Amino acid sequence: MDDQAVNFGAVSADDWGRIGDEDPCVPLSVLYEYGQIDLLHQGGGVTAPPLVWGKTTFQGTDAVWGVAVDWVKDLLANRQFTFIFRFDELPDLILADRHIVWSRSRDMANGGKVIFSYVPDRDGPARLAFLKDRRYRPDDQPSGGIRFAEFSACLDRGPAEPVACDTYDQLDSLTVTKIPPLLVNRDYFQAPLVEPDLTPVAPQPYPTMDVVIVHEGIESYLPAIAVYSNASPQAVRHQIDLIPILEAAGIDGVHLYHLPDELLEALANSKLRAFIVPTCGAGEWWGPCGSESHATRPQYAAGLTMANRLLDRIDDCRVYIWFPEVEDRERDLFKSPAMKNKMAQVQFGRGTVRYDDTTDNEFWVERTIVEANRKWKDELWNRLNDPARCTAIYQAGNPFAVAHFAAGGAEMTVNKAIFRGCFNATVAAGRGAAKAHNLPHGFDYDPWSWRFRMNHHPLEWRQGLRVYLHAGAKFLFHEGTLFRRDADGRVKPTETGREFCDAARYARRHPTLGPQIVKMAAMHGAGEWSHLRLPRFMPQLQQDINPPDWEVLRYRDWKLLDVFFPKIGGYMSGRFDRLMTGTPYGPLDVIPWDTPLETMKDYEFVCALGSNGCVPRQLETFIRYAETGGRLVLALGQLRDQSLEPRQIIQADLRPLAGVIVDPQTNRVTLDGGEIIHRFPDGSMIVRHRPGRGEVILFTTYALTTLGEDQPRRILRQLGERARFVQFEPFSDWLEVMANRKGRSVCLSLFHHGQIGFPSGTGQKDPPWQGTVRIDLAKLGLDADVIAKRVENGCTLADAPARIENNQLVFQPTIDLFAEFVLGPADRVEHDFYADQEPNA
Repeated sequence: MDDQAVNFGAVSADDWGRIGDEDPCVPLSVLYEYGQIDLLHQGGGVTAPPLVWGKTTFQGTDAVWGVAVDWVKDLLANRQFTFIFRFDELPDLILADRHIVWSRSRDMANGGKVIFSYVPDRDGPARLAFLKDRRYRPDDQPSGGIRFAEFSACLDRGPAEPVACDTYDQLDSLTVTKIPPLLVNRDYFQAPLVEPDLTPVAPQPYPTMDVVIVHEGIESYLPAIAVYSNASPQAVRHQIDLIPILEAAGIDGVHLYHLPDELLEALANSKLRAFIVPTCGAGEWWGPCGSESHATRPQYAAGLTMANRLLDRIDDCRVYIWFPEVEDRERDLFKSPAMKNKMAQVQFGRGTVRYDDTTDNEFWVERTIVEANRKWKDELWNRLNDPARCTAIYQAGNPFAVAHFAAGGAEMTVNKAIFRGCFNATVAAGRGAAKAHNLPHGFDYDPWSWRFRMNHHPLEWRQGLRVYLHAGAKFLFHEGTLFRRDADGRVKPTETGREFCDAARYARRHPTLGPQIVKMAAMHGAGEWSHLRLPRFMPQLQQDINPPDWEVLRYRDWKLLDVFFPKIGGYMSGRFDRLMTGTPYGPLDVIPWDTPLETMKDYEFVCALGSNGCVPRQLETFIRYAETGGRLVLALGQLRDQSLEPRQIIQADLRPLAGVIVDPQTNRVTLDGGEIIHRFPDGSMIVRHRPGRGEVILFTTYALTTLGEDQPRRILRQLGERARFVQFEPFSDWLEVMANRKGRSVCLSLFHHGQIGFPSGTGQKDPPWQGTVRIDLAKLGLDADVIAKRVENGCTLADAPARIENNQLVFQPTIDLFAEFVLGPADRVEHDFYADQEPNA
């Protein structure tokens, strides 16, 4: 690449064109999110609730209705193009430029693949319409909706003569409704550049937040920059010119793709001492890589070389070896010859079953990947010049994948809320796994929504970064373009770049946090490997042969997270209008299946969600947890062992845990100490048992939600009420609370997410919240002589009028985006706030 090929100047939205310019294989639901799908109807309209990334279901009531889109790439006249679409719910017919190119002629009620060819008679984008019209639907099929699956493509087959097709007769009679975009590309390519703040962060007389903050050094999302293959002198100069801005903000270092001598010397002479060096994902190490935008084997060698050059040149640096999106890349591990051979063997007790089969028995997959990760990491570590100054960071694109990384050699875990996943789930899973495995954990602010379409509003950045910091992040990273050159060639931050710098400054003046106070946990089960891949990446075979919501049915328990995170939408991809949401019962952690007893005892209750492969050690932990005062909610199916399919209930005495006896042949449940608190119409029960000082609530079903969500929701709400330590009057499901203990005091972080205007600044913004906050002092281990102090600017304390009522601390704040308070004895609260964190923080 020559210098002229890299443009670090202003980039407009026009330089990017329509969605799909970067990749023609685009889920059409994404076009709806960007306002590029038209709704067609006869007056009744078309709806598409709820809006969850890539999973929009279009619905209408008219006799004829549908959606239309200009295909994302221009077609050429007199050439044959083959279109491939996958659906979870099928249209009745498809039009291309008014011509009927496909109609529903067979039973595909559960969705499936649609393939058709089209030869246009002119150049330009084809106008595609996906319609519901009962005349083109088999009589025995219900109308249903239109739901695109996670794939669409168009292949150029070469020259061809146009083929005569029928013209649809009602297209002109349909009303076309344009929809405004939910997501806008303002932050990176249209936001104005701002003057950088070059005032150095002032040192504080007290210890500040213990977090390493790293910037993605190369502006990897600008057009035409092949950062993964080479770097031009202009790109290197851009990174060097960034150094003063990063130093002034208190940012610790940069993520490096390349390390020419000029850049290495500039870094050595700077204050930056923390460097991310990417290698590759485990799948790319053993198998082929499916995307040029991710590192391959040459990148592994380049990363190793960069790491050793940094270690040799900069004596006091720390190198973070970056294993990116491990759970996503690991799929390619199974393309290697050794894995293909293994997959040809009997794994599940039903003959030869593919890796991506539809059962939940993935224990061998889990073990194989853990072993591969550790071998991969160990080999690299043996080739580092000074491994003591290196940290292996396993980064996950899915919130829950970090539960699997400790056994695979991770020394730090990082997860993120990519594709607008809900921050609450990301925080809960990262924090819970970190506690269970005693590993430092961090967060990656990744605003990627589809290919390089960045759309997070600066306020979303501000709130999200502060959420991550107050959740106890030990490492903070971002992705995306935050800096550009202006017309005079000066490097400046965008508005979101300024937010990242401001977050770093905030962390450098805010005192350390203490241990997080969390009273509730949901448990992620052993063998839950498939759900680590977001629904858009589920093997298509599973989507084709199962009902439209099969993954929802399989993992429906996880929908119960919205008891604790209102309107979260889905645990793997959140609703657009709830990038962050409230915590009506207080913070919740998601903990892994192998959480030790001492960690579980920190929680008042634990609910096991989804599927699980139980082993004797886990069963013993459950029993001891309940005996020592914990409350446990689980289903009988979560006590199945890790045997071949069909799995059996673990062969153990379940009376100490649940007060039941289970027949190993029939799974018939007999009470022996437990009591029935609810009986379902099919005879299944909810059994309560009180071992020791605790309580176990057992659903005698496959999962908690097997027979519906009403009963588990009722029980979880009751337990949430018992565990809640903060109450807001009036109630708002936008208010999130976090708490951490500092000495004899408690720091309370209150977020009002309704002020942000999700998504992308286009949504409704609530006014600042005003009301009464009631703190249960006993729940927080506070005495009745406490006072409240309000934290201002992250570092100074001001009086906050408060009173004691019925062992509750009561005060009446105004919460704009964020407010922080310190509660503690009058003679300790200031000392505790500025003191160092406790050793076990």
